[in-house]
Amino acid sequence: MRWNYIAKQSLSDFSESTFDENKIYDIYDRVIDIISSEVNEQTASFFARPEVLRGNGQSTTTVAWYSAQAGDARRWRDLDDTSRDFVADQVRLILAALRPLLTHPEIGEYLQRWLNLTNFQDNLYVVSNRPVIVNWGLVPTAAEEDRELRRAFFAENLGQFADWITFVPFLETEQLELKTALSGAGSEPAPRTGAAAIAGAAAAASAGPAPDDSAIPLNDTSRDQRSFSQVACWLPLAVLCGASLLLLLVLLWPGVLIYPAAPQVAAGDLADAEQVLRRRIADLQGTLSAGTCSLTDASTADLIRPVTADASPQVIRPQLRPFTPGQTAATQIPPSPRQVEVPPAVPGASPSTLIEKLDSAAVLVFSRKSNSVVTGSGFFVNASDIVTNRHVVEGTSSQFYVVNKALGVPMKVDVVSLTARKTETGSIDFAVLRLVDQPPEHEVLALGANVQRGANVLAYGYPSFVMETDATYQCLLAGNQDCVPVGSVTTGIVTALQTGGNGLPLALHTATISEGNSGGPLADYCGRVVGVNTFGRRNAKRLQQLNFAQRARALAGFLDANAVPFSSEDAACSLVREARAVTDGANGQSPEAAE
Repeated sequence: MRWNYIAKQSLSDFSESTFDENKIYDIYDRVIDIISSEVNEQTASFFARPEVLRGNGQSTTTVAWYSAQAGDARRWRDLDDTSRDFVADQVRLILAALRPLLTHPEIGEYLQRWLNLTNFQDNLYVVSNRPVIVNWGLVPTAAEEDRELRRAFFAENLGQFADWITFVPFLETEQLELKTALSGAGSEPAPRTGAAAIAGAAAAASAGPAPDDSAIPLNDTSRDQRSFSQVACWLPLAVLCGASLLLLLVLLWPGVLIYPAAPQVAAGDLADAEQVLRRRIADLQGTLSAGTCSLTDASTADLIRPVTADASPQVIRPQLRPFTPGQTAATQIPPSPRQVEVPPAVPGASPSTLIEKLDSAAVLVFSRKSNSVVTGSGFFVNASDIVTNRHVVEGTSSQFYVVNKALGVPMKVDVVSLTARKTETGSIDFAVLRLVDQPPEHEVLALGANVQRGANVLAYGYPSFVMETDATYQCLLAGNQDCVPVGSVTTGIVTALQTGGNGLPLALHTATISEGNSGGPLADYCGRVVGVNTFGRRNAKRLQQLNFAQRARALAGFLDANAVPFSSEDAACSLVREARAVTDGANGQSPEAAE
């Protein structure tokens, strides 16, 4: 089964329930297996899957939540009233279906504690029209010992959909309380699970109807009622389909629909159209055979045109020009990044191509643990400081390293600055790492404070999806420090400028990124960082992906606040093609033309 990410939660202010010395998240698979076999998989999928990274005293435990369904996840607070009514009915049916399992001899006590939920407005999601809850089994740490406060939490959240429950346990010694007890013995707390619970349930089943008509009995009648309710939900849809079919049959009846006669096209018009098409085909074939492209529209004079093989060697150099607020990016055909020549970071050094600059300034960030490796991307903003994302380095106390071609070997770094921890996607997410030892010479990247829609950009980083097939990358992760992988480059344009959580400026772009790109630079063709790649959003049904970078001006504010030196350029970036003065004496070609 493929699990789809929904959200992430830090447990710094929350407590996870424990029963019989077991953390309730640690037995997730066993509980879900029993729910799936005794009810169904759809009911089991109501509880999102927790992937827990346990803290070690220095770092906080975090939980990433995943759904078995694919598709966009929408929170309850974002639903309209009609959708809320539909989802509420589904949640009521799910909780009713789970009622018999609350006294299950193996999982009952755990399932009871799973029903602790706070703030269902943000923790109840809808994925592919099915309700899914995250952060279940948690209560605020401040409420852990306050029984009545937890009772109120339940009533305000899942209690809205299961009014037959008055209290769900959290502490080891607590018991479930129902309006009508599962044993049929009034309003006393439900007994502990085990042999006594099974005997009590059997006695209730043989004693006749429960005194409260709203109670759902623990025999097979509950499944019959549930099945009837599910059929009733589909009845209006079936009636609508029948009415639509009847209307279609009426429309198909001969004489009901009269279609106009097809217009007559003169033979001369067809012949003229054919001649136009034939001339166009001949023009395209001639252009293709010549191997060149031509642009004749005067409005496209600033475009970079393809160069024929016999033309003089040329190089493309960035040109900075004053930035005018509100302007759009100049229309340019982006050249290969290997053709773009950028000035060196060290005065007097030879110019380098844009790719060479990124190879020297961007780094792989990684940390080895006993049985796993944490990886991400980053880049130098000065001789010793590297920018990455907070989520790359949080959650582990292991030593972090950085490496690239210029450094030659992995070098230790310390985490010196972090943004405040946020759990919402789209919130500010930066970290600064500092080299422990003096590094060899390397490039640094300036910040480009003004990025425009339509601007050509590159994403540089170490995405695990790409790196998994790189033998050098695997060699490094296996512990060989002589193996230094080279980063991956993708190109695209900035498609939109948006504002995220707490006013965070974001740039959406088409340069493909994935896990492992986090913290890497989104650069323009002048070699400046216009954003820090941080997260993506996928729609599996539409085969779409949105790539988000935190814009450079947000990073500049973070670096200023933490006294981290960096350089910045506000001018807009354009490209100018110039003749290359230096050629290779062996063949008379420029190095770029020889590639």
